[in-house]
Amino acid sequence: FHLTFTKIAQGVPTGVNFENIDSVSLSRAFNSRIKA
Repeated sequence: FHLTFTKIAQGVPTGVNFENIDSVSLSRAFNSRIKA
């Protein structure tokens, strides 16, 4: 298996559930993620 780990970019505070984040912020964070 080849796994790639990434972390989401800024805009999502640590410890916050994804259900509590607006869709625009979440989309930007995932689209701007970087390799960890």
